[in-house]
Formats: sequence, structure tokens, C-alpha cells
Amino acid sequence: MQPQTMMGSAPGGTSNTGRTVALIIVIAIHVVIVLGLNSGLSEIISSMVPSNLQTVEIEAPKEEEEKPPPPPPKVDVVPPPFVPPPEISIEMAPVESTTAIQVVTQTRPVEPPPQAVVRKAVSVPPKADTRRGGITKPEYPPSVRRAGGEGTVYVQVLVLETGRVGDARIQTSSGHPKLDEAVVAEAKRSWRFTPGTEDGKPIQMWVTVPIVFKLTD
Repeated sequence: MQPQTMMGSAPGGTSNTGRTVALIIVIAIHVVIVLGLNSGLSEIISSMVPSNLQTVEIEAPKEEEEKPPPPPPKVDVVPPPFVPPPEISIEMAPVESTTAIQVVTQTRPVEPPPQAVVRKAVSVPPKADTRRGGITKPEYPPSVRRAGGEGTVYVQVLVLETGRVGDARIQTSSGHPKLDEAVVAEAKRSWRFTPGTEDGKPIQMWVTVPIVFKLTD
């Protein structure tokens, strides 16, 4: 039985050996081809490149020293000459007059009526009517006489259109109330006047009358 086994394994080992040899041959052929190609390419490249190439060193350009910029030139500024503006004249087109304007201009404006001249009235003040007693002096009050009192009473009298006294009041006192009271009472009771007039017509009017009291009278 053993001899049969060894004889059966011989064919398989022979086939593996043949495959290995064939693979080695194929690899060798590829190596030869690659080497041939490399040598051929190197010859071709060396033939194309010129043999007289020289290496040239190129120096970098030197940087120029920075110099300050020159100062700007001086320029004398001269103002431009004064040029007067051109004179412009505007011509106005004549305005045509219309009929309406002519009618208005031909009509005279209404003049205001003349103002009436105001005439100043002529006034005549009242006067004492001596025919009817006129201005009488009141009795000297005994108490003021004994005290030696004197003075002048200025009394305002309202003279009516009839000449009688409508009212009386003290304008300036004599300094003694009894003298003032005596004058007012006498004026209302006894004084008579010719009434004052305005343009000849009697009107009531105020008049001032002075009455003097002296001890020597």
C-alpha cells in the first residue's frame, strides 16, 4: 500500500516545479526589457542635451538706497484778475391795454364829501347880576372874629340858566371851617348872576368866586 502512495504524489510535485520555473523566466524577461528601455532612454536624453552647458550664477540686484523726495517747488500764488460781471438788460414787453382798463381809468373816482368846518363856539362866563343883589358877603362869624381869624375862601358856583346858584363847593379853604361854611350857605341862598352863554344861548356853567375876610372891614 505505501509504494502506491509515493507514486501517486510524483505527478503533482512535477507540475508545481514547472510553474515556478516558468514564473522565474517571465520575471527575468521583464527585467531585461526594463533595463533595455532605461539604457535606451538615457542615451536618447544624453544625445538631446548639449554637452557645452555652463552654469551661470546670477547675482541679485542691489537695492538702491532710498533718497528723500525733493521739496516741492515754490509757486507764487497770484489771484486771478477781477472780471466784472456782464451787464444784463431785461427788456419788458409792452403791456397791451385792454378795454376794461380803459373803462376804469376813464371813470372818475368818487370824491369824499367835504368835511364840515367845525366852528368854535363863543362862550361868555356868568357875571354877578347887581340888579338882583349880585354877590353878597356873608356875616363874619363872631367866634372867628374874636379869635382874630382871617383868610380868603375860593368857592366854585354852578350858575343855572336862570342865574340862580344850583350848587356851591369850596375850591380853596381859608383855613377856618366856619368862614368856608358861611360862604357856601350865602352863595346858595342869596347870590344872583347873569347866566353864561354859548353862541348867545344861556347854559349852566361853573364859575369860581373869591371871598376875602379881614378884621379891618
